[in-house]
Amino acid sequence: MTKLTWRTKVIALVGVLCLPVGLSAAINSGAAQLPQEHTEQITVRAMNVEAVVMNRDGERIPGLSKDNFRLYVDEELVDVDFFTEVREGTIIGGETTHPAVEAEQRLGANLLIFIDEFFAMPNDKSRVLNALKDRIQNIGPEDQVAVIAWNGEGLELLTDWTSSQDEVTAALEEAIERPARGLQRRQERSTWDVWDRPANDSFNDPWSDPRRAGGYGNDPRRSNSDIWYLDGQERQYAYLYMSQLRGAVSAAMAAMRGITVPAGRNVLLLASGGWPFNPGQYVGGSQGRMINEPEFQGGTELYGPLASTANLLGYTIYGVDMPGMQTSMGATSPGEAPNQGSQFFLEGEVHNTMSFVAVETGGLALLNSQRVTALSEAAADLDNYYWVSFTPEWQGDDQRHTIRIETTNPDLIVRHRQSFYDMSAQQAVMLSVQGSLLFRDPETMHDFDVVIGEIEREGRSDINVPVQIVLDGANLESVMSDGKFIVRGVLFYASMDEDGAVSDVKAVTIGWSSDTPLAAGQLIPYQFTAELKRKKQRLALAFYDIAGDTTQASLIPINP
Repeated sequence: MTKLTWRTKVIALVGVLCLPVGLSAAINSGAAQLPQEHTEQITVRAMNVEAVVMNRDGERIPGLSKDNFRLYVDEELVDVDFFTEVREGTIIGGETTHPAVEAEQRLGANLLIFIDEFFAMPNDKSRVLNALKDRIQNIGPEDQVAVIAWNGEGLELLTDWTSSQDEVTAALEEAIERPARGLQRRQERSTWDVWDRPANDSFNDPWSDPRRAGGYGNDPRRSNSDIWYLDGQERQYAYLYMSQLRGAVSAAMAAMRGITVPAGRNVLLLASGGWPFNPGQYVGGSQGRMINEPEFQGGTELYGPLASTANLLGYTIYGVDMPGMQTSMGATSPGEAPNQGSQFFLEGEVHNTMSFVAVETGGLALLNSQRVTALSEAAADLDNYYWVSFTPEWQGDDQRHTIRIETTNPDLIVRHRQSFYDMSAQQAVMLSVQGSLLFRDPETMHDFDVVIGEIEREGRSDINVPVQIVLDGANLESVMSDGKFIVRGVLFYASMDEDGAVSDVKAVTIGWSSDTPLAAGQLIPYQFTAELKRKKQRLALAFYDIAGDTTQASLIPINP
């Protein structure tokens, strides 16, 4: 594995502190706002949209000009500032070619391979990664590849950006040898008695009414009146499962945000171990059970931030379905789908997620047999597309804006990212703070002292943890106000437990004043109580110094 710097070696607690665009909804409502002077800067920059144009037969169409395209933002026609065609990987010049490129220039792609080890089954992971390794020759000399793995505890960068096929091959070989943890996820389902229920033939009929004979209506443990809701066992598992999925999604977002991307087209090859679009329905195990519990629905609320983060950073997502087509006719061990009908339904839930993030970002969902040709499928897209640029009226209002591109020929199909996110300066500061936590080596993540007091139990499953952070005045920047030296900042904290479940990010604005300037060795304490689950976990904390625009972070284990 490549020797890495402290910033890129290990991404600690990715699921904990990497909520993306929409972070304000995740931070609890009592969090204080950053000062106004940090929310008024508006960045003027172009938005690049890569458009793949095909006919009805799926053939890519070259030779179009700027006049052949119409660009709409929030359904209003806008001007195209720059227009460039990329054909067979080479820039085709024109009157409005983007100033960052030159005619006949080879435009490389930056391929970030994200490997989900947390949900992946060993055989699935091995098959997909071996197929990737065997197709490394699809990478051109101008292309660069980085490989990041997620195991539920942290992200590890197996190789930074490189054009060396040997280095990419070595990283993928290391990834193949790393353990996949899908069997543990299956055991969790079995422990919570999920899917391990009596089954019969009518369960295979997705349109059957489970309240009549067959399906869950014959389950002696389930009354006919509660088929639309998860039972107690299922609900407990669903809470764990939702938290694990949030951690995996957050890890993918952190991977995109935390690694500096070279110039070129950005692609995320998302090798997922199986993320269902509607987790509640997935836990229910059958299309015949329309689970009516909003807190477990997921969908765009769960995966929308992933797509928005990709669009914000200019990534196109190619979702690789590592599980592929399930061929068994029924459960052969606890925690597996009970029969073929359930299997097809559960597989469809996973496919829906890959399709959603791909469509939203202009990529492709590589399902079933395409999972082993993923690199070839992506390479064909990356060599032939149109680069359309426009300058939005940036407002910094944390709003999503839709994008639609069409051609003057209605028979042509255009695939492109569906939106962009207008991030506020305040949101950018929050993400910057989180990034400092995500890309720190846990072994050296100790910028300030943290003292844990006596932990108190709160009910059956919660704990109150007294926490004191101690900052060194030498590392803080103060400003003068009314004759005093003022330090203001934002403290962020969150946790991840041993099951991979993550907490919400919490934040509070804090400050101190002094009659004299802060000096080295002058210690500044702050105390608060963290409300956590009663599990073995790690607590991550970051203090953002507003005046100094710097971040300090520490990570500490909690063993209740």
